Amino acid sequence: MAKILLVDDDHDILRIGDKLLSMAGHEVLVASDAIQAMEHLNTSHFDAIISDARMPRFSGFQLIQTLKNDDRYDHMAVAMLTSLRERRDIEKAIRSGVDDYIVKPIDPALFLKKVEELFKKKPPKEIMEWQLPASNRFVRANAVVDVDLKVISELGVVALISSPLKPGTLFKINSEVFGKIGIEPPFLRVLSVSEVEDGLWEIKTGYFKLHFSDRQKIKSWLFNQPGMSLTNVS
Repeated sequence: MAKILLVDDDHDILRIGDKLLSMAGHEVLVASDAIQAMEHLNTSHFDAIISDARMPRFSGFQLIQTLKNDDRYDHMAVAMLTSLRERRDIEKAIRSGVDDYIVKPIDPALFLKKVEELFKKKPPKEIMEWQLPASNRFVRANAVVDVDLKVISELGVVALISSPLKPGTLFKINSEVFGKIGIEPPFLRVLSVSEVEDGLWEIKTGYFKLHFSDRQKIKSWLFNQPGMSLTNVS
């Protein structure tokens, strides 16, 4: 479905929102303030952000203004969580350019309907990725341990590994595929780890501080690969 960042300093809101969105098939990350939200945004791709309006230190309005001033987030749908009694927050959210607002306390049916309408306005972005055939010589790569590359995309790689790495871990994969693309092996940050069978884990990674020109080279290379497909980021 879609990858959503939920931001609120109320842990009950995060728990309820996370559960509802996950049950609807979305991938959800949560943040308790704007600083933590920006840390997530700087290391991963999101299709949408749903942010509380009033938070300590930096408000949701300041967070949204930061995103609106950065064209990296133009594709991302933005919704503001507001309290019904705070009509000024709703008006301020609309003026700030959000795509929609959601009134608290959360009503499950209305919340999910609002999220659905949000993606009608700004559908999840499709990116290029190439599912590597098992016979392809680029599948095999060396890191600290051996890994098998499964997917290369504009945003990162998916690999199988015999020893799990913790989310947030930075590492490089020394594969010939990056030489073919014409770039140095980039740093990768582990985004998620899941066990696919006994003694084998799938890791999803994102490029870490990848230069724009290198990202463009990856996109150009992917475009020319047989079997390249477009998929929703989720």
